[in-house]
Amino acid sequence: MDFAGGADSTYGKVLLYVNHDSGTPQYMSFTTATTFKLPVVLKELSGRFSPIERRNSRIYVHEDDMWEVKGRFSQAMKDNAPLQWEETDDGKFFLNLLAVSVFK
Repeated sequence: MDFAGGADSTYGKVLLYVNHDSGTPQYMSFTTATTFKLPVVLKELSGRFSPIERRNSRIYVHEDDMWEVKGRFSQAMKDNAPLQWEETDDGKFFLNLLAVSVFK
């Protein structure tokens, strides 16, 4: 899969959670071009939902059936580990993000 972001970009849905309790629905979502770079996704997210950056929320990415910590927003913006987008049975891509301390 090519996530380069060219003219024929693949798009996916980012699902944002603000609570890690099992069974909690996502708080919001948005569609974006898929990329391997977390800072690109976080920059777009913070433009749509400013509290995540303003409160320097702790960021987690759901990978391998667990939440992987990326640090506070300011630290996660420096993360260069490749993102692992998940794919549904019908070929749609999604990425689960958790932001803690968005409202406190």
